[in-house]
This record gives sequence, structure tokens and C-alpha cells, in this order.
Amino acid sequence: MAIIYSYPKVTSPLATDVLVLTDTTLTAGKRKNKTKSLALSDLASFVISSTSAITGSGTINTIPMFTPTGVKIGDSIITQAVSGQGVTVTGQLDVTEDFNVTGSTELSDTLTVGGVATFNADVECNNNVTVQGVFAADGNSVFSGSVTIDEQLIDGTGSSGTAGQVLSSTVTGVEWISDGGGSVTGTGTTNFVSKWLDSDTIQDSIIFDNGTKVGIGTTTPLANLDVKETTTDVAGQIIVGGSIASSTDDTPFGKLCFANTAAANSQPNKILASIEGRKNGSSNRGILTFNVADGSGSNWEKMRIDSYGNVGIGTSGTNPADKLHVQGTVRAVVPGSTGAAFNAINAFGVSSTFRFENNHAVLALKNNSNVVATKISSDGFSWFDGGSVGFGTTTPASPVEMVIPDTSSTSRGGLLLSEAGDSSTLDSVRVEYKSNKSGSGNPGLIFTPRSQPSSGVWETFFRFKTNGGELVGNKANLTVDGRVGIGTTNDNFESRLTVDGGDIEVDDSASGLILRSPDGTRYRVTVANGGALSANAV
Repeated sequence: MAIIYSYPKVTSPLATDVLVLTDTTLTAGKRKNKTKSLALSDLASFVISSTSAITGSGTINTIPMFTPTGVKIGDSIITQAVSGQGVTVTGQLDVTEDFNVTGSTELSDTLTVGGVATFNADVECNNNVTVQGVFAADGNSVFSGSVTIDEQLIDGTGSSGTAGQVLSSTVTGVEWISDGGGSVTGTGTTNFVSKWLDSDTIQDSIIFDNGTKVGIGTTTPLANLDVKETTTDVAGQIIVGGSIASSTDDTPFGKLCFANTAAANSQPNKILASIEGRKNGSSNRGILTFNVADGSGSNWEKMRIDSYGNVGIGTSGTNPADKLHVQGTVRAVVPGSTGAAFNAINAFGVSSTFRFENNHAVLALKNNSNVVATKISSDGFSWFDGGSVGFGTTTPASPVEMVIPDTSSTSRGGLLLSEAGDSSTLDSVRVEYKSNKSGSGNPGLIFTPRSQPSSGVWETFFRFKTNGGELVGNKANLTVDGRVGIGTTNDNFESRLTVDGGDIEVDDSASGLILRSPDGTRYRVTVANGGALSANAV
């Protein structure tokens, strides 16, 4: 039996008011109800005495829960903020029906909602979220784990969208929109960068990225970027360029830089070297330049290859004039005492070299039979084998031809053979061509074996010289048939020896003129005092 007292709304219960309770007990094996009454002031002690078997402890602001024993109270996973406006769940929260939260929600573990989940403020979950009904959040939502939605996802306009729509940002919120591209299909392979096969299909590209190296056409890149051609017998290519309409010479079109990115200086100083592709004039010709840093922050050109295949070293902005154009010195280091420093080979396999033989330099020139025909050696053994040699002429008419420039009436030219220490007045052997600049005479030929200074004890000449009809010094003619003319201007003399304008003198009385008789006997003709001649066999 229950006795119910009613109070006006504005009236508070008094401590002396009596509360009637019903208690069920067993009497003689039968359950009977007994009525008890107590004052409201005794209610607290009654409740405590009735639950005196329950023990436990808890943490401030943590919602309590019964432990598995059922008689102890401990902390639950739900924590209420001091202000009472926020609830934090640190474990899994399972809701079998609808879940409505009017304030901010923070979940440190899994959230599973069997019905509708409605959040009127921010939502933060550090684990998986599963909502089997409608999920609505008016504030920001952060999910660190997976989100599974078995039903609708409502956008900021309250719409659940239609089939094929995507959720897109509107800056202030999100909204279901049609992407216009339809669904995307396709497959891919691990580490391959995808590409569009068509407007709605993706597949593998040829770009492979394993996280440390990138390969194009290869799945085993050996460098940060490894480019290979997948077609057999075709080399991989990298094209660096631009669309530049300028026709100016040396316009740069592409650049490959080698830089020290760890350097603390400015960006230009980080570039150590570079290769540039440049335009060569108004036509579609190219130049390849090689540039290195000099430490000042600038890259300077050190070598270039022009569109004709000419290589310039040190030309710096000027196209090379030959296949190899070096502005500066060239050094060729040959290991050991023998080896070629420079080797030139023509299209027919004929090679000529500048080489070293036992530590001395040799210039070896070969003929069209690939045999050394000319050798100039620094050890003194040089020779010419075959052909003609010209001095002062490019078209020698004889094996050796020397052409002396006609520049001075006093100049001496020709071939001079002299002993060590000889000067211009101490000629060992001189063959000299000399013209008469002041007259109309013909050129002359001089053969002079050794001339002693005029200040010496004697002065000897052995000279052949022609100078027109004028006799200059001593003159001797030697004809091709062995006849000798001395002092004559006429080359048509009959005798083996013809002396004109002079004598043949023997100043030794014991000597004379030796004549041979028909039988072969030799007779010496001498002259005695008074002019008498005598002939004696010798």
C-alpha cells in the first residue's frame, strides 16, 4: 500500500514529514508485505544503512561504475568536465540506438552507434567510428581512425546526396555535388605512379617510385633518377627545353645543373657546374656549352661544341674555328719513356704521330703506304725519304729546292755549312745565290770552302761565280762533259782545260807539267834556267 502526499509546487517538504515504505519479507515460508514509515530527515541514514555492503573508490569528475564483483564501485571510461558541460569517453562507446550530444564530443577510442548519431558541436575521435544510421555533426569532426557509415552522410545543407555525387568543400562547409566525370575505374601496381587511360580510367604509368629512387622505364633504378627505354635497342632520352621564338645567337634553351644543395651560401653559389644547350644563329642549329664555377658565384663557360662538330676549349663565347680549337696551351702526358702524345689517322688508315722514343721527341710522318717517310727527332737523327723538300717554296721542282726572297742587294742566301763557332766571315762551305741589284747582270753561284779572316796569315778561296760577262774575282766553269775553263767567259772551249786571260804557273823547279805518251809512259816537263825545256820519265 502506498500513501501519496501531494504538495503545492511552491511548498517544500519538511524534515518532519513522514515517508511510508513497503518492505517484502518471508514469514512462515510465505512472502508478506509490511509497511514502514520514517521521517524525511532519516532518509539519508536509511539509504546508507541499506547499501552498507557496497564499497569502492573513484576519481574526481569520473562517472562511477560497479566493478565485476557487483559490490564495489570504481571509475568508468566517462569523465565529466568541472564545468559540467563536457563528457570525455576514453574507451569504446557502443550505442545501440540513437546517440544525441548537444555539446562537444571527444572519444579516445572506438565509437559504434547502432542508430542515428547527432552531434550539435565538435566531434573528435581517436579511433574508428561506425554509425549504422544517420551521422550529423554541426561542428568540426576529426577522426584518427576509420569511419564506417552504413547509411546516409548528411552535408551542411541537410542533404544526403544522390548516387554518383561527391562531398565537396564550399569553404564554409561541405555539400554533395555532381563531379561531372562519373565513376573512376582501373587498377594499379605497387610503387607505380598512375596515369589516366581515358577520362574515367587509371592505370600504371612508366614512372616507378620506390621511395628513394625514381625509375622511368625500369623497376630497378640505380640512381635518384634512372631513365631507360623499354623498346629494344633504343636508348633512353631526357629532353630539357623550352619554346623560345628568339633567333639571337647563343640563346639558352635548356640547362642541366650540378649543385651542392647543402651549401650555406646563396643559390648561385651552390651550382658547381652546368651543361647548357644554346641556339647557334637564326637557323635550327645548336651549341652545347660546359660551364664550371670559379668560386665567385658565377658559372663560366670553359668548353663548347658547335653545330659543325667543332670543339672549343677556352674560347668562351666564341665558336671554334677548327675541329679542335684551344685558346691556351695543350699538355699531353705520356706515361713511361715511349708512347704517342698526338696521333692523327686519316680515312685510309694512314697515321702520323708526335711521340716519344726513349725520352726524346719524334715527329713521324707517313706516306700513303703508311710507311714513315719523314722523321724529325730531337736526338739528332732526322731524315726525309722520298718526295721533294722545298725551302721558301711550296712547290719544289727538285728533291731539294731553296728559294731566297729577293729583298736585299747585300743579303746572302743559299746553303751554309759551317763549323761550330764560325761566324758570318768564317764560312766552311757556302753555296750562295746572289743577284746583282745595281746592274743588269745575271745571277751568280758561289762555292766557298772556308774563308780565313783578312787579318790572318792567309786567305784561301775556291770559288765558282758568274756575273754576266764581267770577271769578278776568280771565275771557273765546269762543263757537263768534264771540261774546265778558267778565266774564260766562253763555255764552248775545246780543251779539257782552257785558261783565258791568265797563266798556268809552276813555281817549283823540281815540279812541272806531267804528260802521258801513247804507250802509257808519264813524262815530267820542266824548265831550266834560260828557258830550256826537258822531259824526264816518271
